[in-house]
Amino acid sequence: MAKYIKCYYTLECELNAQMEDQAFATGCIEVMFTLSGTPWQTKINGDFTKDFQHRTVGPILQPLTFRIAGQSEIFGIRFYPAAAAFLLKEEIHQFNNNVFDLTSVLGNSISELHAQLQDAPSTKRRIELVDAYLLKKLAAHTKTLNRIDLVPASNE
Repeated sequence: MAKYIKCYYTLECELNAQMEDQAFATGCIEVMFTLSGTPWQTKINGDFTKDFQHRTVGPILQPLTFRIAGQSEIFGIRFYPAAAAFLLKEEIHQFNNNVFDLTSVLGNSISELHAQLQDAPSTKRRIELVDAYLLKKLAAHTKTLNRIDLVPASNE
């Protein structure tokens, strides 16, 4: 999966934490799961989004304002630019600078993965679960993968 995933990340906030900040443009699609507590909210067109338990973000082409209020634990996946195309039926540009409920994009299978991630005892186990889910998706989209493989994963 290293060819498609730039990184996995976690974020844990304390019980009384309140924060508003900006994420800088990455050009990458990200998937975030709220494992416990309050989901992140992101500001789109001047308004904060509804709370989604699992969401897809991006590609972010300009700074994105987000806020967290209260205790939360987030698990996220950042794909290399264009690498998440195997997940999406729609063209990637339709996701630019926006946030979507992941269930509306990927269907109920993502809710099952979310439940497994919430029950997982460690970050390592969460990564294993996500990798297994994504490998199934990859196997079903070999045509898309051939096009993704034409795009270099990074400038490194």
